[in-house]
This record gives sequence, C-alpha cells and structure tokens, in this order.
Amino acid sequence: IGDKPSEMVAREAWEESGFAVKASGIIGIYDANRSQAPTEFFHAYKIVFRCDITGGEARTSDETMDVRFFDPESLPPLSECRTNGRHISDVFAHCQDPSRQPIFD
Repeated sequence: IGDKPSEMVAREAWEESGFAVKASGIIGIYDANRSQAPTEFFHAYKIVFRCDITGGEARTSDETMDVRFFDPESLPPLSECRTNGRHISDVFAHCQDPSRQPIFD
C-alpha cells in the first residue's frame, strides 16, 4: 500500500523473478471480475505492464518454481484465473508493435 504502480511492478518482478525492471508502459487494464469468478469483497482490476529488464538474473522464489522465457508457441499451461490467453496474446502483440495503444475494457 502506498507504492506507485511503477514501483510496485518493479518490486514484484524482483521478488518473483530475480530481474530488476523498469516499467515502460501499460499493455492493458483488465476487469478481473469479468475474466474469472467475481471476487467476493471488492472489485479488482488487473494491470499488465510492459517492462524493460535493467539487471539481475533469473531465480526462483517462494512464489515461483521456475523462471524462463518462452516463445508464444511453446508456453507452458497457464493459471487461467491469474493470467489468461488474452493477456498473453496482448503482451506478444505489444512486443511486435510497441506503439500499440493499451487495452482496456
């Protein structure tokens, strides 16, 4: 609580992957209550940031069993209630065209 979104995403990336990152844009803002079972106590939005790696190296954590990069065709199964196929396809579309406008619904 109290962190700027760019600080929060940098901290989370570091804690969960071992990479230092700098947020460089927003890929999308998604209504989490419409893409999964509605939350019980509050309304939630998921923000997917575009980040540039500035340092660090891949390492696991209490929240991650493995850290690797994948081609779109060789992704492992996703935890659909956390990161679904739409999020991933939007990320790869933004990688192909960084000038693409953020998605929001």
